[in-house]
Amino acid sequence: MFSNRTVWIALVLLTLLGLSFSESLRPSPGFNLYVLSLYGMKIFAIGLKFMELKDAHPFWRILLSGLVVFFVVSFSAIY
Repeated sequence: MFSNRTVWIALVLLTLLGLSFSESLRPSPGFNLYVLSLYGMKIFAIGLKFMELKDAHPFWRILLSGLVVFFVVSFSAIY
């Protein structure tokens, strides 16, 4: 589907996007949820591409999705 280079570039861009938004949008009300969902997308991309969960049993993909949702919801509740 996507090459490793393409996914790596997307991960770097998501990191830079999160950094730029953390510097410019800090006082806005939905800031934490936005940045956490960016990092959730990064976790999902790493899991599917580099841990090869796209070819694994569906249980592991569901577990990864649950982990990402748990991560975003729990940290948005803390902050």
